[in-house]
Amino acid sequence: MMIRDVKTFRSLIDRLSTRGDRIAMMERRDGEFEKITFNEISNWAKAISAFLTDKNIEKPTRVAILSKNRMEWGIAYFGITYGGCIAVPIDPELKEREITHILKISEAKGIFTEERFLPVVLDIASKLDIELIITLDNSGEKHLRDVIKKGEKILEERGIKEVEIDRNDTASIIFTSGTTGVSKGVELSHWNFIFDTIQAERLLNLSEDEVFLSVLPIHHTFEFTAGFLEPIFCGGRVVYARSLKSKELLEDLENSKTTLLLGVPLLFEKLYQGIRKEISKQNFLKKGMVNVGLELGNITRRIKGSPSRNFITQLVLKEAGLDSIRILIAGGAALDPAVELGIKALGLNIVQGYGLTEASPIVTINPIDKSKVGSIGKSFPEVTVRIDNPNEEGIGEIIVKGDNVMKGYYKNPESTNETIRDGWLYTGDMGWIDEEGYVYITGRKKSVIVSRGAKNIYPEELEYLLLKSEYIEEVLVKESFKKERTGLTAIIYPNWEKIDEYLKEEERNEFAIKETLKNEVGKVNKTLASYKRISSIELREEEFPKTTTGKIKRYLFGEKKIPVNGQS
Repeated sequence: MMIRDVKTFRSLIDRLSTRGDRIAMMERRDGEFEKITFNEISNWAKAISAFLTDKNIEKPTRVAILSKNRMEWGIAYFGITYGGCIAVPIDPELKEREITHILKISEAKGIFTEERFLPVVLDIASKLDIELIITLDNSGEKHLRDVIKKGEKILEERGIKEVEIDRNDTASIIFTSGTTGVSKGVELSHWNFIFDTIQAERLLNLSEDEVFLSVLPIHHTFEFTAGFLEPIFCGGRVVYARSLKSKELLEDLENSKTTLLLGVPLLFEKLYQGIRKEISKQNFLKKGMVNVGLELGNITRRIKGSPSRNFITQLVLKEAGLDSIRILIAGGAALDPAVELGIKALGLNIVQGYGLTEASPIVTINPIDKSKVGSIGKSFPEVTVRIDNPNEEGIGEIIVKGDNVMKGYYKNPESTNETIRDGWLYTGDMGWIDEEGYVYITGRKKSVIVSRGAKNIYPEELEYLLLKSEYIEEVLVKESFKKERTGLTAIIYPNWEKIDEYLKEEERNEFAIKETLKNEVGKVNKTLASYKRISSIELREEEFPKTTTGKIKRYLFGEKKIPVNGQS
């Protein structure tokens, strides 16, 4: 059952041993699942904490974690926070310059990492004041198993050192990647995380039978809170996926009997497209039966308000290895309504949520028994969401108040005071709330384009519509300035495979490709108000540069306005 009366990670870790030898985490290694129990997590975290204390790394010293998703990541995190130290998760995809910046700003004294990063970490450590390097692999001068053994010996000799940890003490400093080009350290407390976890559990009705397949990067708060802490709290199990390759992912889903999967919309789109592709290969009779099953699924969903399976859709899910799944949770970007409805017709309960690192991170989620397509759901019961300064359409900035709101940006009071005002977190996201309390996002405040007629244009809305074209893989809409005229330009990275299928080889030139894409843009323009229409396109030969969460770095595509009457 959910552990509801804890306020810090130390008190949580103390309680985990009560679950004994129940399996908490699993990971496939050398073809076999390696397992860790709740009791082992508790004991090992205490041993790591004792070892750190013995090395004079005590509250509130910062200790980094630089690693891919793996079981040892969570054990290292609990070991750091048990004694009141502050964990600094680092994206393993970052370059040495970026890793150095985070370690320097956070003033980390230690780091848990993988052997493959040792050359980089040792080089950085020689320049910074890093006193301790521990590898999560079973090799190296100081590795996790060795640290645990030494920590256990320290505990036998001296016992557990008492440390007073307040629920509002900082547990993590998480550096955002963002799309603005500015990385800030978000300070989140023990209670920020635990509060958010408890709120989510109440809405999702989780039990100790849940199996979470971990596929998103654990250094991000969405996966950490919802994909790691949540199963630990409810007594469920975390299984670490080998990769995002379709074959391995489907095998891991089936073999682990996953009940809950967190993912970005692209993951669910690929899963859905894979199922549709398999259906299309069936003979006429079987295909007809599946279509009947899907239509029945749609009818029952409309009547009941939530998805349910029938005999046919259950067979489809079983063949796909997805029959054990109870809930799919999408976050990080907008979920295509067509994909959402298609997945629900199969009898899979997919819900969309919303959050940001500064809110630990979950703010809203669709109720599993009454979700609304296109909405990011309702706020948590003990979290307030409001629209600040709404326009005539009810659209304004989404602001949040609750115990999930961050303490602030690390050593950055100016940015903190700009983002948190009178206890309200100003998210920078624009949206509106309907009469039933469901929240909808229209775009980012910083990316809003104001037309000459003072109308607000949200590029994300236009990008969403353009991405429905099979010929467009990625797109970014921006304001363009030519002489004294302004307009909207769509920078398009085409779906080259579909372009190649459509155009004959002798026609495949830049002019023909642009004409094909202009036709697609024209179709969208016909559905838009005149001030929202795209006036030009630019062709892009390669994918857009993105953050590690898959969001296009918009700041790289800014364009200075042309001075008017000598003013800029």
